[in-house]
Amino acid sequence: MSSSPSTPVRARPAEHAGAPPPTPLDPMHLPDLTPRAAGLDLALVVVVGVVGPFLPSLFAAFGYLREMGAPEGDIGPFLTVTKWAEAIVAMMLLGYLADRHRQAAEGFGVRPGHLFGWQILTVPFIIAACYVTMLVIGLPAMLAAGEETARQELTQRFEFAAPMPTDPVPAFLLLIPVALHEEILFRALMLPYLRRLTGSWPVAILLAAVLFGSLHYPQGLTATFQIAGVGIVLGTAFVLTRSLLAVVVAHCLFDFMQLRLFRYLQENTDLLKQLSE
Repeated sequence: MSSSPSTPVRARPAEHAGAPPPTPLDPMHLPDLTPRAAGLDLALVVVVGVVGPFLPSLFAAFGYLREMGAPEGDIGPFLTVTKWAEAIVAMMLLGYLADRHRQAAEGFGVRPGHLFGWQILTVPFIIAACYVTMLVIGLPAMLAAGEETARQELTQRFEFAAPMPTDPVPAFLLLIPVALHEEILFRALMLPYLRRLTGSWPVAILLAAVLFGSLHYPQGLTATFQIAGVGIVLGTAFVLTRSLLAVVVAHCLFDFMQLRLFRYLQENTDLLKQLSE
């Protein structure tokens, strides 16, 4: 009795046996973007988004606002229109750069399907961290600077905040575009590009925060260090939450609370008079 030939058994390739699924690529790492392309995009962000809007703001803060064509009297509406224009340019720049290399919107913290998700719950913690940072940096810096320097810097801050509206509706009409503009530039765009170039989120956060703080130098040297610290907080929050919305909301509310604090001190104390004497 003859036996039929046995059917050959095919072994499963070892690399497929029990192999874990591939780790999905993090869109915020911009994996499909070459370092050269990332560097060119970052240069465009700096030129269009930072140099253009912030240089006039620096001139204005140093006393050249009238020469720039600002209207006489209340400049609140002028600032609001200007900031909305800057925010629109920043949004257009983000859209252009995302489309330029077919990058996912999530790579820049734009998550349309998660507009009101858990990341909004982080906003109070982000604001609290901003205030802790302001105190930790500000108090030692003021003490080290001496009484006269501290007095001058506080006066600078009050003068800088004086033209800003503090009633809720006009204040938010101004502060929403401010937060949109700055968070799109310094968090949504700069951080992924800097991380792609340096390979490190901490380095990217630090570099963006230093630039962010330096552009606020007209408010004083201590304020520059404080705002750089706030930039580190906002950058860290952006990376952890992967949410542009979270840092925009936190930034806007933080600025509003600061303006209300300055206005309260102006209206209810003689601090400005004491500082000027």
